[in-house]
Amino acid sequence: MRALSWFCALSMWTIPALAQTAANPSNGWPQELNAGGTRLVIYQPRAESWNDGQWQARSAVMLTQVAGKPPHFGIITLSARTREDSQHGTVTLENLEVVSGEFPSNPSDQERLLTEIRKHVSEWPRTISADRLRADLGIKDAERASDAVSLRNSPAKIIFSPRRAVLIQVDGDPVFRPVEGTKYTRVINTPAMILQDTSDQRLYLDGETRWMTATSLDGPWSEAQPPPADLDKVKAQLSEANRGDEQNASPAQPQAGAKPNAPPGPPLPPAVYVTTVPAELIQTRGRPQFSPIQNTELTYVANSENDIFM
Repeated sequence: MRALSWFCALSMWTIPALAQTAANPSNGWPQELNAGGTRLVIYQPRAESWNDGQWQARSAVMLTQVAGKPPHFGIITLSARTREDSQHGTVTLENLEVVSGEFPSNPSDQERLLTEIRKHVSEWPRTISADRLRADLGIKDAERASDAVSLRNSPAKIIFSPRRAVLIQVDGDPVFRPVEGTKYTRVINTPAMILQDTSDQRLYLDGETRWMTATSLDGPWSEAQPPPADLDKVKAQLSEANRGDEQNASPAQPQAGAKPNAPPGPPLPPAVYVTTVPAELIQTRGRPQFSPIQNTELTYVANSENDIFM
């Protein structure tokens, strides 16, 4: 399994007055402001620059509402003048300001959300670790240096599904080869069995106990009801001719290139994704449910077999 670090702005709905409980710098990070059943969590800022006593940083914020609603997230940009205490290894922030914010799931309400957050800047902690600040800047410098090097390091495509799904990998653009004595061609650069009817160009994917169909690799894929009667004969013909070949494995089986990453269930999940580029399938059982990890600033998605952290 691969872990994903989720330090991204997802959404935020509403922020009522939070003035009753101020953040306590002595408690470390994250800091919390609580009032009226609403909890605003401010995660430790990450410095972007620190020049001539002027500090700029970005910080994640999390809003948790009552009645079991999931948390909502944003990213804010901060600026302040600084005063360093070398003896105690701390930096004090003065004239702290919230410069901007990003709330991708609620962009139309962004300015109002920022106004509400700015009302409570006076309650935020003002002391940060000088060592942590310099470490952040070192990471930032390293990132800039790596950006200057021309490398092909594009990440794999991430496909997210809130229900059981299967990922079919095709090695580049599909390569079709005729199936002798039939009207079908087969995609040969994938371990899954994908056939195309040359009479109408419709695609069929072997799901071991059923056939899935689509008009293109991109889908959407749905169960063929009923599938053409000759498909099972073509499958048997190919299996006999290539017995033992890995290409005959069902897409519902891990060795076929599918990545179920989900509890046992039907041979072929209802959602099918076919990709011609490197990709990873991330799945949850319904809407992601975040649970805290004790004594850390992390939460994880509890209703997934993947390792998804925020």
